[in-house]
Amino acid sequence: MKVELSPSLVLTDEDAASNYGIPVLVQQDVATKPRAYGPGDLLRYANTVLPAAQWVVRLGALKRDQAELEFCRRFLKQWPAGPQL
Repeated sequence: MKVELSPSLVLTDEDAASNYGIPVLVQQDVATKPRAYGPGDLLRYANTVLPAAQWVVRLGALKRDQAELEFCRRFLKQWPAGPQL
């Protein structure tokens, strides 16, 4: 499954960095090779550095499809101490 959070941020379980169907956040930038992030990894996006989980909470909260929201929750559950939807 793929959930596009922004034009350059995609939550997916189809990336090689995903294990056992656990979603990763992939930053797709035309200038660099796509890079996968876990929830606690720091990610620079929109000139701000935050843990990837924060970006998923901010952008994932805009999703209305229940399957996409649940997919975001699966990503966030990897870091129980982090933010949740």
